[in-house]
Amino acid sequence: MGETVIGVFRATSYDIDAIRRKLERYAESIGGVDKLESADKIVIKINMCDAREPSTGAITHPKFLEAVLKWIRNMNPNSEIFVVESDATRVLADLYVRWFGYLKVIKKYGARWANLSKWPTKTKEFPHLKIFRRMEVPEIFSGAYFITLPKLKTNLLSDITCCLKNQYGCMPIVDKDIYHPTLHRAIAELNVIFRPSLCIVDGIIGMGGAQGPAFGVPIPSRIVIMGEDPVAVDAFAAKYIGFNPKKVKHIKMAAKLGVGSLRYKVVGERVKKVNFENHRWEFMALRLGVKRQTQAWSSYRYSWRR
Repeated sequence: MGETVIGVFRATSYDIDAIRRKLERYAESIGGVDKLESADKIVIKINMCDAREPSTGAITHPKFLEAVLKWIRNMNPNSEIFVVESDATRVLADLYVRWFGYLKVIKKYGARWANLSKWPTKTKEFPHLKIFRRMEVPEIFSGAYFITLPKLKTNLLSDITCCLKNQYGCMPIVDKDIYHPTLHRAIAELNVIFRPSLCIVDGIIGMGGAQGPAFGVPIPSRIVIMGEDPVAVDAFAAKYIGFNPKKVKHIKMAAKLGVGSLRYKVVGERVKKVNFENHRWEFMALRLGVKRQTQAWSSYRYSWRR
């Protein structure tokens, strides 16, 4: 694939109208807005990560979701909009959507909430993939314009978690940890199945340090990134956070699978780079601890059920 265009702009706070105006301003420059304007069904995937308050930088901020919904409703007042997330070992989606204020925002703009773990699925075959050759895909994605709304965060297991990693939550299964041994490949393949039409990254409050994506350090990065290509957006995000995108395995794998391009052109505003507190030795030490813990855990996992 060739060079793709991504938009970048500053956002010093979660001012809903200020964010909406900038979304309107820079969306045209990245292309594809006409498809959003005419879409009959729109699916928006937020990022819930543990029971963490929006101020921690761990989850999509409800005000950021509101800015996106307001922008969409202004251009497409009649579309059917679904805001989605799935259950996981540390995510109770139906509770979190209420606890953190998403549900009020969703209803305010005539959208609907959908828990992907409870939505009807259809078995689909992907013979060209290695991990997900056969998968139960939530039918809500059929014919939808798909927007992914991730956070800008570090991740102990995958270096960063941004657009590509957000599709990990599109799997309806609860026990997603089973794919952690092949996490990078799983992320890349899931983006073949659930490739977003548009990526809008909430980096106004990001997260750094080796304990991301849930318990890292809140980082006031004050940035929003948007684009149609999740690989290009993540390549920029990785570089911004402090990683070499060509060494982040799931970004490279997704590019090889044809999800997107590592080459990009940035339009928009200049943004100041911030320190995401990525200390190499801290990452290495914690990864070793996680590896040992996983090895021990695997020998008796779920034994209490028997």
